[in-house]
Amino acid sequence: MNWIKKTLITAVLLFISLLMSLFAQEVRQWSLEDCIDYALQNNIQIKQQLLNEELSRQDALLSKGAFLPNLNGFASHSYNYGRTVDRFTNQFAESQVQSNNFYVSSQATLFSGFRIYNSFRQTQLNLQASGYETERYKNDIALGVATAYLNVLFAKSLFDNAKLQIDATEIQLNRTRKLTEAGVLSEINALNMEAQFAAEELTLINAENQLSMAYLSLVQMLDLKEVGSFSVIEPNIQIDGIQELLLTPFQIYEISIKKMPEIQAGIYRLKAAQKGLLVARSAYSPQLTIQGSIGTGFSGASKEIKSFALRGLDTIGFVPATNDVVVAPGFSYNYATKSFEDQINDNLNQTIGFNLSIPLFNGFQVRSSVNRAKIGLKMAEYNNQLIENQLFKSIQQAHADALAALKRYHSANKAMRAYKLAYEQIEVRYNIGSSSFFEFSDAKAKYNKASNDLIQAKYDYIFKSKIIDFYMGKPLQIERQ
Repeated sequence: MNWIKKTLITAVLLFISLLMSLFAQEVRQWSLEDCIDYALQNNIQIKQQLLNEELSRQDALLSKGAFLPNLNGFASHSYNYGRTVDRFTNQFAESQVQSNNFYVSSQATLFSGFRIYNSFRQTQLNLQASGYETERYKNDIALGVATAYLNVLFAKSLFDNAKLQIDATEIQLNRTRKLTEAGVLSEINALNMEAQFAAEELTLINAENQLSMAYLSLVQMLDLKEVGSFSVIEPNIQIDGIQELLLTPFQIYEISIKKMPEIQAGIYRLKAAQKGLLVARSAYSPQLTIQGSIGTGFSGASKEIKSFALRGLDTIGFVPATNDVVVAPGFSYNYATKSFEDQINDNLNQTIGFNLSIPLFNGFQVRSSVNRAKIGLKMAEYNNQLIENQLFKSIQQAHADALAALKRYHSANKAMRAYKLAYEQIEVRYNIGSSSFFEFSDAKAKYNKASNDLIQAKYDYIFKSKIIDFYMGKPLQIERQ
């Protein structure tokens, strides 16, 4: 039954290998740089932050426009019914009157306690801070992708190691069976070896599941839909130690503080808060504005004489001394509404004026705004200090972790070599029957554990070293050997 099981497993593996070879051209190989670039272009959080940055850009554009005068036009068309004073003739009109009004006005601020200038500078600083915050989002995403990528490489290494171990055990199982059939070893050795093979099969399945979950985590971080067509490039990573570990945490901090975008964002937020305080204080200053307008209009009550006719003589008075009658010619007039064009030209008017507003008392509104701006400034200062302190603590921890990981790697490497040598010697003795299965199994188990410990130490150090590179402002990448 065992040989049937082995034959089926071999056939399945060959079939899977055949399918993989047929569709290998459809599987894209992703490097760490490919994954990071894709995430930076497609991550939703980064897109949201880019929109926030665009909002800051629009705020800056709006504040820049405050330097310019406004310009507004107005037009109306109306009808009046009943007795009213016509605004263009200054006479009572009792019939229906159509009227039109047109004017353009403009206003500009000449002085406002530098409120406009400081508001403009504040929005500019906020825009720069928003840009650095976008970079911080990108760094966080890149670091997360690098972590997931290294987890895939780590899981792949564990899977490959488990595959090598089970292959070696399978060879040993076949040799043990032959020795058992020849009477050199007892049946219990073959049964123990089969149990060893079954246990390592379970280890291989667990390693495969861990690899699948690592791939799934990376694919989900990239927001990809398919896992089966995704594969990573496996670089040959050499562990030589990084030069940055020769630096002290404070030396790394001095480099990092000039490059970390969250530090730069905090600096610009602080400067913006300082400008915000000046904006609030500008409300104590008088405000001088200039305004002007030009307008005209049309009224249906505005009449002009179109024609006239002599209707006779009209008595207009008497001479006091002689009582003689004084007469004058009388005329009949024909009126018509004055033309639209003539009224527009005749009613044209222009105005210009200055307005000075002096704040005297506004219910403590200005004072409260200034106090709130002072509080905001102090909070920005404390926030910057917290960010800098946290950065230094993180660098201290990363430096200590990297040093410890490097030492652990060298120790694990020595242990793996020693256990490997011991296992190889026990294996030779076991094959000639001078060593028991339990000695062989114990040596192999220790060698397996030492191999896995070395893999874990290797990738733990790689990750910790990438954290140091991150704080040094270096791109997150894995060099291919």
